[in-house]
Amino acid sequence: MNIQQAKQEIKDTVRAYLKKTKDGMYEIPLMRQRPVLLMGAPGLGKTAIMRQIAEETGVGFLSYNMTHHTRQSALGLPLIRKEEYGGVLRDVTAYTMSEIVSGIYELMKSTGLNEGILFLDEINCVSETLSPVILQLLQAKVFGRESIPDGWILVAAGNPKEYNRSVRDFDMATLDRVRLIEVEPSFDAWKSYASGANVHGSVLSYLGIHRENFYKAYITADGMNFVTARGWEDLSCLIRTYEELGVNVGLDQISQFIRDLPVAADFANFYEMYKRYETAYMIDDILSAGAGSGALEKFTAAQLDEKIGVIGLLSAKLNTVFRDLNSRRAVSDSLFAMIKKASDKANADDFVKAFTKAKDDMKEDIVVRYGAQLISETKAAEMRETVNAATKWIEEAESTGGDAIASVKDRFFERNDEIEREADKIRLKVEKVYEFLEAAGGDGTQLVLFTTELAGGESSLRFMTEEGCDKFFEYNKKLLGAE
Repeated sequence: MNIQQAKQEIKDTVRAYLKKTKDGMYEIPLMRQRPVLLMGAPGLGKTAIMRQIAEETGVGFLSYNMTHHTRQSALGLPLIRKEEYGGVLRDVTAYTMSEIVSGIYELMKSTGLNEGILFLDEINCVSETLSPVILQLLQAKVFGRESIPDGWILVAAGNPKEYNRSVRDFDMATLDRVRLIEVEPSFDAWKSYASGANVHGSVLSYLGIHRENFYKAYITADGMNFVTARGWEDLSCLIRTYEELGVNVGLDQISQFIRDLPVAADFANFYEMYKRYETAYMIDDILSAGAGSGALEKFTAAQLDEKIGVIGLLSAKLNTVFRDLNSRRAVSDSLFAMIKKASDKANADDFVKAFTKAKDDMKEDIVVRYGAQLISETKAAEMRETVNAATKWIEEAESTGGDAIASVKDRFFERNDEIEREADKIRLKVEKVYEFLEAAGGDGTQLVLFTTELAGGESSLRFMTEEGCDKFFEYNKKLLGAE
């Protein structure tokens, strides 16, 4: 399965393992909660999806790369203690608590989350001395004498042997005690994630044309050559930051992330063209003027590769506003929950106190959860914006001396009205792109490409389904019919 399917499978597993009966017992007994073993090539995003699952299910998350651990750090350090056996006091060897297990307890103490995911990466690349410990862990969820706390789900990940020389095979007895999920590279699955993760438009446009270059790994006489999803995403971050700094990105920088010279050179050439399109085509003008844009004649006469680049630029620009709108809606949802929580108070003073407490709790939550890497930077930013808005509303309500409840609710509805007006503007931008592409004529390929871009991204598809766009649904229907 692809990485998105694996994410959903593990997410369902977490929900199932943590589901409880009426008397508070886990519906699936702990001894039947098999660890999940996620096997796939390096750089597919296995660690990233585990963080997302923990954030989306609201549980704790602790990650370790097992190649960094020794037998002592996994089992604990040996120490000598006195024990009486047969009336004789003897010295015996004991162990301190496993560093990994103690990490779980520390996280539980700092966050208050008593259920979570323990993620152990590169599980099949450990040293020979640690290998028996790992087998015991997968078979019994025990490190030495220390069990993983109840409510903590074990997920391990490893690489197939063709990608790592130090890989160890698991025997049948071990494999019969785990849930094995094998993950294959899939550009379509990654693209859905990438468009919502602010991956640079040049990367998405290039891979849309050259899917065969999304993931590669092969050996030549000169050594290992590889291209991974992680490499594309990390390169995207560098490109975006370098552009903001006015620093040029060329083959030297690209080849540091894309470790296959032909692919790196090909993308370097495409990126140069992409930047030229950004200058030559007035993207904001297309979004506002549609068929009336001054770039229409140039676009109509362009070759298909150039049109694909321009469509990538338009999609990237729209994806930015889609993500911003989705974040603003998430903030409003949090503010509404805080208002609802405080609305059972009888008077304005009590309402303000309850609303303030909800705001302060969230502020503290940001420090704890973001510090423990339980939430993403995007989620943390949304929470900070929620806290800032709530603080401002409280100050306004207290300074006016009027009805604090009405004041806060008025601000909430004003904010929602602003979001709706912004959604209308974004919908108009999408319609203008369709108008532009229709006016450009041709065989409709560019309309199919643009519709595919909108349907393939998390943020864009969410906007289309929640806000609606007649042109999108019209061409999406044609696209489905063609497929």
